[in-house]
Amino acid sequence: PISSLSSNPLVVPKTFGLPASVTALVVSSVTETSVTLTWSPSSCIGTCIYLVTWDPPTPGGLNATGIKSTSYVHTVDFSSVSTGYTYRVFAGDNSTGLYEDFGASVYLPRAATSFKVTIASTNSLSFSWVPDPLADTFQVLMSSGLAFRAASAETSSTVAKVQGLAEGLAFNFKVASRVAGRTPFEFIGSNVVRALPSDFAPPPSNLTVQATSASGIQLRWDQGTAGPVRYKVEYREVTGGSSDAFGFPQDVEILAGGGLSTFITGLDGQKTYDFRVFSGSFRGYETAGSNILSGAQPVGVPQDLSVRGVNRDSATIDWLPPSQGQVPRSYRIQYVLADLITEIADVQHLGGNLATQSALVTPLQQASHTIRVFSRAQGGFYQPLGTLPVIVAPLIVPTGMRVT
Repeated sequence: PISSLSSNPLVVPKTFGLPASVTALVVSSVTETSVTLTWSPSSCIGTCIYLVTWDPPTPGGLNATGIKSTSYVHTVDFSSVSTGYTYRVFAGDNSTGLYEDFGASVYLPRAATSFKVTIASTNSLSFSWVPDPLADTFQVLMSSGLAFRAASAETSSTVAKVQGLAEGLAFNFKVASRVAGRTPFEFIGSNVVRALPSDFAPPPSNLTVQATSASGIQLRWDQGTAGPVRYKVEYREVTGGSSDAFGFPQDVEILAGGGLSTFITGLDGQKTYDFRVFSGSFRGYETAGSNILSGAQPVGVPQDLSVRGVNRDSATIDWLPPSQGQVPRSYRIQYVLADLITEIADVQHLGGNLATQSALVTPLQQASHTIRVFSRAQGGFYQPLGTLPVIVAPLIVPTGMRVT
């Protein structure tokens, strides 16, 4: 009986129990190719063993390994992609082969995203970013070459200001993330932003024509790395191959969340224009300006596009010229089939200002197409939106008819 065993000092009963969970589990280092985990050992009756798991799995589906030491080096690839890993370590007893159920865990965060400049001054830059939800500590880094160094104090906020910068010198910036007390900073960091301290906002980019009318042109552009307070549009007339100086400035206020576009009205449909946009701050407008948009011209949109008739391999379409402004020089017809866009040679404008225009189009057999028509101004500029689309479906003509 058990009582007799317990009363006999020469007999020691054997008891089996699960080891306690490990403590002080941390990510001790991170490199481009490895993540090193360390922890304090558990207490075991025999030799302690440990099961290390990670999520997401590495390529090939591997997500766990058994070891005897109190550290583990996980092979990763942080050369181009930042990945967040959740690690768990379970303690086991080699004499029983059993592992405890709770384990200890640590999370290595992925890099922040949408890192950008929010405010620029003569000797400082302010940044914001979108963090990994589980990261709680951040630091802005800067570089004039390849090696990054700390540019700000560590912060738990998602905004930071870098001060003491030399005016007019550009640097590369990014932000790194970690979990305080548990991990070092992740290896890659956020997207890199190249910026310089300045009194003025950086210039806009990608200035394009979004739409036109008989006497106006709608412009669109992208902002620079810092959000300006306002914009200024200037334009000039192009006559006989020569251009006047830019003028006719128009201030554009952009509401928060609004699109970066404006409609310039009062233009002459017989003239061609160049445009440029400048970013403004409380100190004034920057002087570099956006790319110059050349050769834009007001031109109206064709009206009332319709399908007059269709057979097996062609269709006849009709439309009216723009209701106002100059008569287009010609029209461009565009077919769209799935993701394939095809444009055919221009169709010249025929007849008077209000004459119905027609064209015989030959879409692919046995396939429905979407068709649009675009105006071409007298100066050669194509308006970008075109008519509302119509669908042209080829008519299936029966063959081989017989009497039964």
